[in-house]
This record gives sequence, structure tokens and C-alpha cells, in this order.
Amino acid sequence: NWNDLEVNDIELTAHGLRFKDGIMYGTAESLSFKERTGFNCHFMSGDTRVGRGKTIVENLIIQDDFSDLTLPLYMMSYTGVKDFNDFISKVKLDAEIYPSVLDFRTLTFFAPQLEGNNLKATVSGIMSGYVDNFEVKDININSHAGGFSTTLNGKMKGIPEVYDMWIDCRLSNLKFTPGGLGRFISEWIPEGSLDWNNYGKNCRFSGWASARGYLNRLNVNTSLKSTDGGLTADAQLAEIINPKKPITVTGKVKTEQLNLGKIINNDIIGPTSVSAGAQISIDKSMTIDLDSLRVYQMMLNDYNYRDIQARGRIDSKSMNGTVISKDPNLNFIFQGGYARSDKSQNTVYKFN
Repeated sequence: NWNDLEVNDIELTAHGLRFKDGIMYGTAESLSFKERTGFNCHFMSGDTRVGRGKTIVENLIIQDDFSDLTLPLYMMSYTGVKDFNDFISKVKLDAEIYPSVLDFRTLTFFAPQLEGNNLKATVSGIMSGYVDNFEVKDININSHAGGFSTTLNGKMKGIPEVYDMWIDCRLSNLKFTPGGLGRFISEWIPEGSLDWNNYGKNCRFSGWASARGYLNRLNVNTSLKSTDGGLTADAQLAEIINPKKPITVTGKVKTEQLNLGKIINNDIIGPTSVSAGAQISIDKSMTIDLDSLRVYQMMLNDYNYRDIQARGRIDSKSMNGTVISKDPNLNFIFQGGYARSDKSQNTVYKFN
């Protein structure tokens, strides 16, 4: 809370203090302090100029309990001191970041909405704008958990109102392993984790991804390639931050010679080319409404199946659908389903 700061244990060593033409100059050789929220600044230094609506710090170094940041330039622009009463929307920030260690536990002190995020990464790039409406350019991210790196460009507005947060960003130079992606996603999840370390141990993907929309209704696109095939996806994620409603994922995905067997460690399955459109609802269980599934080719148990189509609905207790196969060695039409009773533990199959 910028309007209610309580700073203690301040230790400062500075020199070169002077005032000229309405501007205060000075160099902080060493500054340390503690803020009552728990933010502990172990070391801060920089060349500072304050006046005429700007606070400019060059060669800024900040070290706290979690992060170690180096900023060649950090600047705040404002019309007057009163702007700090509405810091997030009236004080413009500009920053250049050299490769630095950023731990999101540091950001939590300034944006409590990030509490539970354990991301720690080496970052660099440029940031400009207000806390509630800013832009980032060429932010290079290399996760310390390993197996994930990318370059981020984009805009975000609406902070700190989570449901009003709007983003428009693109991840280029995206590189990850399945295990690394699982670790990266897990760092954003307050509870639980995704352990994908046993999947695709030698698979490395590269490509790009983009996201646009409100945080609770986000459009996501991606294109990925690897030596084991590739995929493209176009999806909308809804209710991902609303605990009172199920998460829904609606979209399309297409694979090109993607070796699913190598990814899931199953030698029976080989390169696969499919396209699918579906809506997935995730609550206490998962429901899949499969609008369309087309198998162009799928290597299964050393045979390359082709020209198979399907659609239907699957949940934890039942499945209903239609499968049409025109493969020369698997020519059939199936329509039916099954339902399972929790009381009797019996399964009833129905074929049409």
C-alpha cells in the first residue's frame, strides 16, 4: 500500500548530493531497509535525479530475499506528488532490465494477487507504462526450474482487478521439454503441480504462442515443432480464475506426424496426424464434447491406420459417440456408448 508504508532499519551511504535547476542529484552507494509487509531490501544502489516530474535512477541494483535485479534505467514520471496516492494509474514507469534473477515472491509484495506463484527466472528486456496499463518488449525469460525459455512481447491492463485484467501478448523463440513445461505451469499454480518429467524425455519443442483477451476468457494460439513432429492449436479458455464455475476449453488442434508414442513412452503408438475440435469442461471431473476427430494417419502397433472419423461425448460415467473408419483393414461404422453405475459398479453398453 503506497499510501501506508512503514519502513524500518534504514541504512544509507550516499554521496554527490546537490540541487541545481530544480533537480536533486545524488548517488546511493548502499541502501538497505525493511518494510512491514515483509519486504527486505538487502542492497540497493544507483545514480538518482529527482525533480521536474521525474525520478530517474541509472545503474540501479536491487537485491532482496529472493531476487537480484540490475536495471540500467528506472524512471518514474508524474505531474506531482499527489499522483503517488494513485500510484498504479498515475505514475508512469519505464525500465530497462539487464539479465537478472526475478523471483515472483518479490512481486507478491507489490501485487498480492500473485501470491502462490513460485516462478523464478532470469529475465531481461524493456517495460513501459502504468502498473494498470503497461507494455513489455523483448522480455527474455529463462526458467530456473529448467526446460523452458521464451521471449515475451505484449500489453497488460486492468491490474489489480483480476477479472478486469486484459492481455495481448506473444511468446516467440519458445523452447521447452514436456517436463520443463510442466514445471513452468506448476510454478503458476498455488496448489498442486504437473509432473511431466517422465514424458518425452528426449523431446524438445520450439515455436510460438499468443494470448489475447480478459484473463477469465482468453484466446490462445500456438504452433510447435520438434524432431518428433508438430502441432497447431487454437483455443479459448474460460472461467480459469473463477472458482465457482468449471473451467472450459473450446478449440481445435491439429498434429503433423507427431510421435505420440515417444512423448507418452508407449512404443505401440507412432507418428500421428489428426485434427480435432472439442469443448472440455473441467470441474470435479472432466467432460469432453468431441465435435469432430479426423485421423489422417496413425501408426499403431506397426500398422498405419488412415481415414478414421469420430464424434461424441465422454465423461467420468458414460460415453456416447460415432466412429466411421474407411481404412482398408478396418472398415466399419460404430454408433453407441456405455454408462456406468456408481451403485452397482456395472457397465451398460448400447450399440445402434
